[in-house]
Amino acid sequence: MWYPILKFEIQYRIKRLDTYLFFLFLLLFSVVAVDFIYQGTDLGEVKKNAPLIIAKTMGVITGVSMFITSFIMGVPVLRDFQYNMEALMFINPIKKQDYLLGRFLGSFLVLLMIFSSLILGTIIGDYMPWRDAEKQLPFTIYSYVKPFFTIVVPILFFGASLFFVSGTLYRKLIIVYTQGLIIFILFMATRGIDNEFLGAILDPFALNTLTSVTKSWSIEDINQLSIPNQGVLFWKNLLYSVIAFLVLMLGFRKFNYNVVPPNNRKKKEVQETSYALETDTTPKFQLNYSLKGKFIQFFKSTLFYFNTIIREISFWAIVLSSAVILIMNSISLGTTFGVDSYPATQFIVEELLEMSSYFFIILFIFYSGELIWKERDVKFDIIYNTLPNSSFISMAAKYCSLLLVYGVLMLTLILSGIVFQIYKGYYNFQIEVYLMNFFGHFLTFLALYTVMSFFIHKLLQKKYISYLVVILFLIVSNALPILGYQHSLLNFGGTDLGVYSQMNGFGLIYGLL
Repeated sequence: MWYPILKFEIQYRIKRLDTYLFFLFLLLFSVVAVDFIYQGTDLGEVKKNAPLIIAKTMGVITGVSMFITSFIMGVPVLRDFQYNMEALMFINPIKKQDYLLGRFLGSFLVLLMIFSSLILGTIIGDYMPWRDAEKQLPFTIYSYVKPFFTIVVPILFFGASLFFVSGTLYRKLIIVYTQGLIIFILFMATRGIDNEFLGAILDPFALNTLTSVTKSWSIEDINQLSIPNQGVLFWKNLLYSVIAFLVLMLGFRKFNYNVVPPNNRKKKEVQETSYALETDTTPKFQLNYSLKGKFIQFFKSTLFYFNTIIREISFWAIVLSSAVILIMNSISLGTTFGVDSYPATQFIVEELLEMSSYFFIILFIFYSGELIWKERDVKFDIIYNTLPNSSFISMAAKYCSLLLVYGVLMLTLILSGIVFQIYKGYYNFQIEVYLMNFFGHFLTFLALYTVMSFFIHKLLQKKYISYLVVILFLIVSNALPILGYQHSLLNFGGTDLGVYSQMNGFGLIYGLL
């Protein structure tokens, strides 16, 4: 019985536009990936299409594109509940194992089809006009196919299992998205492990693993030998495959194959209430369209959306994940180029921004979309749209609530930086440097990109495609300077504050601001 469900899942995905957009995105990304990833890196005599370079590039692309895995694998079961199809599915003579197996295998096969574009895109990239023919090896398909199965497929299987189970059990998209943080934190943690074998076997994206496998290779070996699926790479793939199977088994046991959950089957006691038919209990009210009324509506709506964000478990998962990474990397605070120095404010700010910027970007990408789609996701949009509310005030409240979240988190980071300086016996805090970097530069960057995200979601009216376009816009806008397009008009969000010095501060830019 599982095969018809698998066939249905594949047919459903083939008919959707986002499947082809994901394929095209990965295809175009993989065409320029080698040049983009190794920009400014001197490879020496190592060729750009060497098996090691191809394997590491595919590992990086797969890691960066885990959001596609979450979009594909997190929604197969969740989709039945979104469209109120669970009753029809669960009353049919379909066994739980057939239902889950068909959903998982169908989605995973589509995921493999999408990520197969890495092979095609990497091959096309080798024949691009900007590639130097002298830095290329003769074409062999084996150099592209083997890394796909030894590097990409194990990563996808682990991520697919995690996203599928979280979407099946929790049935909330934002929880599915934040599961990717677990993988990202694991990758960040492996960078700080001193034990080479342990760091290589725990790296989910296999970058440290590949470095460990090829550490004793000569340049000729790197150019000629394919990556062997043995040693530390074999144990790494085996470890994550076992974890993936355990996660799937846990999801199978915990999934409740019933329309009504067991904890909702108890009948609630209903108290009889007598109503006086002759008494008019309708509350008296009067609509207030004054400027003061609109301001109160905006203020209370902003606080409402702010509270909904900070009450989400997924939000605290992101915050705690960032806190873990900050703690893990706090050892290097105050250390510049491997040399211990005074924890001057600018050094602390640079480290804090570098470590926390990824989490702020995750916040603006996913929560900007969640706020736009909030009423529709809980099926309240029909009622909400009939209320005498201003659409502009509602949108402005959602936007300002997200800015308020950014501001609170930035103040927390500033406070943590000051506490670290006090711990190190440094008391020249330079509060203006903190404020200029976080609120003068980084908050402006987030505010502009949040506006763009809101605009894209409202324009396209397709949730997953909008997420993809937002991420693509973020990648392209930040890749343009690297690719040589450095004109200020092409730099969305402006530029940074320049180089700070103890003598001149921010110099001319500070004076202009």
